[in-house]
Amino acid sequence: MKPSMHIWDRRYACFCSLTVALAVLSSGAAGQAPVTSILTNRYDNARTGANLNETHLNTSNVNAGQFGKLWSYPISGSVYAQPLYVPGVNIPGNGVHNVLYVCTTNDVMYAFDADSSSPTPLWTRDLTNAAAGITTVPVSDITNGDNSLNIVGNVGIMGTPVIDPNTLTMYVVARTKESGQYPQRLHAIDITTGAEKFGGPVLIQASVSGSAPGSRNGTVTFEPKIQNQRAGLALTNGVVLIAWASHEDLYNFHGWVMGYNAATLAQAGVFCITPDVTDGGIWAAGRAPVIDSQGYAYYATANGLWDGTRNFGDSVLKLSVSASGISLVDWFTPNDWLALSVDDTDLGSSSPMLIPNTTTLVTGGKEGIFYVLDSNNLGHETAANSQDLQNLVTNGGQITSGPAFWNGASTGPLVYEWSSLDRLRAWHFNGSTLDPTPFASGDRFAPGVPGGILAVSANGNAANSGIVWATLSDQSANENGVQPGILIAYNASTLQMLWTSDQNAATDRLGTLQKYTPPVVVGGRVYIPNYDNQIQVYGLKGVTVTLNGPAALSGGQSVSLSAVANGGVSWSISPTGVGTFTPTGNSALYAAPASINSQSTVMVTATSLADPTKSATVTITLSPGTITLNTTSATLTAGHSVSLTATVNNNTAVGWSIAPTGVGTFVSNGNAALYTAPAPISSQTTVTVTAVSVADPSQTVSALITLSPNTAYNSYGYQRTITIAHTKVSASSN
Repeated sequence: MKPSMHIWDRRYACFCSLTVALAVLSSGAAGQAPVTSILTNRYDNARTGANLNETHLNTSNVNAGQFGKLWSYPISGSVYAQPLYVPGVNIPGNGVHNVLYVCTTNDVMYAFDADSSSPTPLWTRDLTNAAAGITTVPVSDITNGDNSLNIVGNVGIMGTPVIDPNTLTMYVVARTKESGQYPQRLHAIDITTGAEKFGGPVLIQASVSGSAPGSRNGTVTFEPKIQNQRAGLALTNGVVLIAWASHEDLYNFHGWVMGYNAATLAQAGVFCITPDVTDGGIWAAGRAPVIDSQGYAYYATANGLWDGTRNFGDSVLKLSVSASGISLVDWFTPNDWLALSVDDTDLGSSSPMLIPNTTTLVTGGKEGIFYVLDSNNLGHETAANSQDLQNLVTNGGQITSGPAFWNGASTGPLVYEWSSLDRLRAWHFNGSTLDPTPFASGDRFAPGVPGGILAVSANGNAANSGIVWATLSDQSANENGVQPGILIAYNASTLQMLWTSDQNAATDRLGTLQKYTPPVVVGGRVYIPNYDNQIQVYGLKGVTVTLNGPAALSGGQSVSLSAVANGGVSWSISPTGVGTFTPTGNSALYAAPASINSQSTVMVTATSLADPTKSATVTITLSPGTITLNTTSATLTAGHSVSLTATVNNNTAVGWSIAPTGVGTFVSNGNAALYTAPAPISSQTTVTVTAVSVADPSQTVSALITLSPNTAYNSYGYQRTITIAHTKVSASSN
């Protein structure tokens, strides 16, 4: 069978190109050109993983000399949910920003200014409440205490949220533990404030008729404790779609798909994959379902039994979704479904991708076979798999993270996949199937699961603009636990390596690999989470700022700065009002306040006027000036002296004082002073000499000098020498 070819209609453009549908939500952030939105898992509803509006990064400037890590955002928890990005968001009371949204397994949500290195989010929302006994779910609670570290950390938000740009609403599922119960809730979050919308959250509950193990009186009930919400959420026909699997195939779980009205959060429909048996989960390595031009959803299911009537393990399902329900329209099942289930080589380790401008689906699983399907006729199940357009053995290991796509001007349409135990491969799409011989191959083997986790950036189909981005384990398989990760950029036309995060490892290293979470490439930057409680941010190192002096200042000190960029720069400082800041062209002067009571920092940023996505920030530490003396105590006899030297860490001047006055003589000269005891000394007394920092008068230090009336002799009646503060003082005989 041949796929029917057609140009995307208007509805397809709406559903399948979310990255194009919303260029900007307002007039734009601070003079920046509008950039694309990333509102859903794998960038668009076709799940191509491609941002085709990337005008800053290309095959010429992504290299070790020009590209690298810029900064990191601190977060709490692992990030299995792909971060999302919306430009031009008007944050009440905080202006317009391009925003990166991050959700973690600790049930914490963050909205970061995507153009700023500031670690402080624009807003944050914690969906737990420890004081009320609401916590995130410890992974040991859902694994019967025997956790293999398939999930690292807690189990809170796992599936990638989806954002509706028309209502500025993010839909996200959070799991919590509350008084021994494990509810799951759907939240509708205002992306400008983090507040709940539409009366949310709503408790997720469902049941269907069925005879599966664990059913009661012919009813199968959704069990929130054992059902893992791993797949990305999706929006279609005004319905939020959510899917579930298990954690490590434990207990009597099922695959579930539920729909909720996006405007009211009322449940719109429920579909159970295996109502009469168990398993059949939808986990898909975190991928969301394809949504086609008519709003149909396509899911791949995992290990489970199949009968072609009510139970659909190891299958591709086409679902009709509306406000009135969810129903099965069509399906594909490979003829070896039973072996896949028994051997744990499930088809549902990934999820379909729709090749743009066609009705062709590409999907694959742990068996390492691409199934090329016609979405208009999935073909059900046949003895020889004659119902599919093609089944292509990739000659690699498992397909988990799944394919990506780009149609380059010089290459034509390419499907990219990096299976475990294989290289990155590109297959040419000839209009109906994939050419069996790879069009290009990378130079590096993935050491095992998860293989390479892919994204593509390009300026449309322009030559030399296409880049395939991949994260993978740097040393060994990462199916369980944590491993060092690496970010690699490849020329999308040739799969020639352009750059890796290990080339300048001291500054660019990724950290531990966050399994199955793809890079987010937008606006000239690449955002990637790791297991180290960070979002790493990479980009062009097109602006540099140099401090022409110390990075640590005390009261009254100043430092000059200079910026180097392709053209002029604009300067900013945060926080404002701390000291004085005077920019002049590509130079600036910062002066610390005269008095500093406690240590703090200011951040100075230079931003390219020609390309506002390029900036650089330096941090200046403000410290109270500390002052020391060469000695803080001495004992003198009549007429003898001690030299004092004051040292201030910021090399500023000091002032001197003595108390009481009129006892001996005191002469100061800059940071040095000489005190001479009076002659005679009638009785023992003390004087105190104090040095104070001129720049910061709160910083002082004192020396206590004891004046002794006794002439010093040894036991034989001879003169002896007394050492006081490194100065030898001789007592003369009579």
